[in-house]
Amino acid sequence: MHGEEDNLAQFRRCEYHTLGHQNYTIKTYPNAHHGFDVMGPDNTGFNKFIGNYVLSRFNSQADSQSFEDIKAFLSKHLN
Repeated sequence: MHGEEDNLAQFRRCEYHTLGHQNYTIKTYPNAHHGFDVMGPDNTGFNKFIGNYVLSRFNSQADSQSFEDIKAFLSKHLN
């Protein structure tokens, strides 16, 4: 699961991105950065940076969708 705007850990650099293997599922989320599921202390999310790289930037849509995607994946593979 990767945010399409992730500039810290770019999924396109991952060798699994091009494998197309049945044991790998790569999900990407539009307008989501690294740490898109990290909610801030005020429950609204916050931005953290390492230089020009986004360490975390909460995205409620990606967070919600990733939760549903995890449930679907586990249901499919653990039943």
